[in-house]
Amino acid sequence: MKWIIAIASAGIAAAVWAMPAAAQSGSDTCSDILRNGTLQTTQIQDNRYFQQIRASREQRTRRRTEDVETSADVGIPIEGVPFNASGTGNYRTTNASTSDTSRFDWISEDREFSALLSSGDPTIVSAWSRCMDNGPGGLTARFVVHSAKEALLLISWRPGRVGNPTTGFPDAHLRDNIVLPAGVTVMSGQHCLLASNRITEGTCEVNLQLDSATRTLAVSLNTDRGVGAHAYLPQRLRHAVSSRPHIFSASDNAYRSLFREQHTVTVTHTAQLSEALTNEGWRFDPESIGFDVRKTSGGPHHRCHSPLVTDKQAYQITYQYRARTSFEDRDDRNTRLKCLGTPTARLVRDRWIAMD
Repeated sequence: MKWIIAIASAGIAAAVWAMPAAAQSGSDTCSDILRNGTLQTTQIQDNRYFQQIRASREQRTRRRTEDVETSADVGIPIEGVPFNASGTGNYRTTNASTSDTSRFDWISEDREFSALLSSGDPTIVSAWSRCMDNGPGGLTARFVVHSAKEALLLISWRPGRVGNPTTGFPDAHLRDNIVLPAGVTVMSGQHCLLASNRITEGTCEVNLQLDSATRTLAVSLNTDRGVGAHAYLPQRLRHAVSSRPHIFSASDNAYRSLFREQHTVTVTHTAQLSEALTNEGWRFDPESIGFDVRKTSGGPHHRCHSPLVTDKQAYQITYQYRARTSFEDRDDRNTRLKCLGTPTARLVRDRWIAMD
């Protein structure tokens, strides 16, 4: 008796498996329906994995450390029904091993189909099912996600056309037992994974409990009919952007004092985001950055003016203003000018967190 080991991943490295040529089935043919073609827009009913696919596609084209504004389309024509998802979002594409990027298991192109199918979106599932019913038949396998740590593996046999030398039969048996890795617990349906189990036109359900939302799972199944199927369960994560006001410290303020000097000076200062905040994934939101200056003391003709932000970066801001003294009267000559420049900004953080 042979045993096939399913592969799971809880880190950045993606789980990989090889599908024998004999194991190819109508499932692979129907996956092309979800993968290629010219697209228009229809209603999206469940987009839980479109975010991951958008980010994965972006990551494949940008492998350098920078903040980018992502605008991407995920297009899938489904059995003649155009279907796509468009969206924008700030994704930090980087090779650095931060706490969040290292958790993300990028979805490869050949796994996009399984990821979309596991979303359970009715449009995708029904179109794929119709394709399988109208095609050569064979073994099918797909995941259905119930929560971040719960999923179903659905295994079924579709007889196909009578007379087909591989699928024209009412049932099939798995060629090998399927052994799931550590971190994945079978709550019910263990018999579905055994070679002794007879797979019929109905669906055999395997109820799975996973140890974390980042646990991925890849399974490959072969039958005694010479055809097989594979399925991939992506991480149950969603992209979340949070924002909050930043509280600047006193050292971030631009202070300048002038006394009995009749001239104008330009005051320049830089505020740096703390290492603790950057390590938590926070960065400055460039659209929210502001700077103001006021005179805290001085003669009637002394001025603190022309505040300007000269450089906006993810982790530091540079700003300046002008301070001008005057000797127009006694109060000006005998009063010290004091200027205080204060920056304002919000912090943003985008992370991959467990689905609800």
